Amino acid sequence: MKKVFKILFSRMFMTILILVAQLALFFYAIWELSNYFIYFYIALTLLSIFVIFKLMSKSLNPSYKLVWFLVILLFPGFGGLIYVMYGTRRMSKKDEEKMLLATNLTQPHIYDDNYLLEEIKKMDKSVFNQASYLSRYSTYPLQTNT
Repeated sequence: MKKVFKILFSRMFMTILILVAQLALFFYAIWELSNYFIYFYIALTLLSIFVIFKLMSKSLNPSYKLVWFLVILLFPGFGGLIYVMYGTRRMSKKDEEKMLLATNLTQPHIYDDNYLLEEIKKMDKSVFNQASYLSRYSTYPLQTNT
């Protein structure tokens, strides 16, 4: 009797008992929720359709959109939910503050060197076109010896 009592209250037995109870609860939940599966599936499908329309209306890079369309098509039930969880491209407040600080620290040291563009223009017209495009649309000017 003492040996049986010791086994029943041992750590190993309690751990196994808890695991069996968890598995039983898990399978019971699956059994009960299977009656409501169609409602979950419809809700997730509607969410995916809404996400696709939202992505189509945004003016984002087409390759970015295409990747999300593929994710939604590969995981029809959960694709929209995955986008809602991970699709937004927001920075944390801490990262935004760091980026703003870095921009403010580097801005005074930026100067536009038109002399460099003139030198490139003398060498090659197509390279000049690319360099002038970069200098117009980037935050930082062209640099030499980099």
